[in-house]
Amino acid sequence: RRVEVSLQRAVDQLREASASANAALRAENARLGARAAQLEAEAGLAREEIGAHATTLESMCSLYASKQDELRRQVMMRRGLERAVTGATDFDAAAFVEAEEARLQARL
Repeated sequence: RRVEVSLQRAVDQLREASASANAALRAENARLGARAAQLEAEAGLAREEIGAHATTLESMCSLYASKQDELRRQVMMRRGLERAVTGATDFDAAAFVEAEEARLQARL
């Protein structure tokens, strides 16, 4: 009889320990699930922010390319005017274009 009581106590203690361990595991699992949801939400916000920055950068690049095209057109017009004014045939067009591009770029 004593052995049975002793065994029953041991079984009860094991059940309590198992129940306690299971409760701790469920709590940790819930905590980790909440953290995973939080991280997923943060990742979603980060993806949106990155998308917004990418759109802004694309717009800026497009604007920059447009400004470069405008600068090239202006340089070519000035080059033509310079040639017409000077009438020089030995005009260094490449140097003039470089100087004009630098001057116009400085204005941006």
